[in-house]
Amino acid sequence: GYCKKDVKTQLSFACNLFGTEEEHAGGALACASISWGKEFREDYRVLRPNHHYGEDATAKYTFAEALKLLGDTVAVQPEGYAIDQKYPDVFYVPEDAVANSETGRIAWSGGEIFLVPGVVYIHPSGYQFSLQQTLDKKGWHIVGTV
Repeated sequence: GYCKKDVKTQLSFACNLFGTEEEHAGGALACASISWGKEFREDYRVLRPNHHYGEDATAKYTFAEALKLLGDTVAVQPEGYAIDQKYPDVFYVPEDAVANSETGRIAWSGGEIFLVPGVVYIHPSGYQFSLQQTLDKKGWHIVGTV
């Protein structure tokens, strides 16, 4: 037989291979996060955040498709982004959005907004990013979460 530690190691390895979350005691989910430093922009980590690669692995998620799926749960703003109706600190941004912590803005073709701490910004692929203070409390960086 296998000891508890062996089984946990195997489960953890399987979760990492398939890009899924691993359940921990108390039902908490552990999600992978990465520091983007000063700038966030779409790349392969954002296009397929859950490692779902297949025939259309290069197909991009679009803001229009996301809005269609979200329906009336979001309020589309004139600047070209959307705010969640239930959680006002969750913003949905277009696929070409580029966030920069030095300028304090998120810009895309046709609009821009301020990059604000405490707000979670969601890419059409479902990838989340936010502005967070660095551990030494001397600056800010953009952190993305699958």
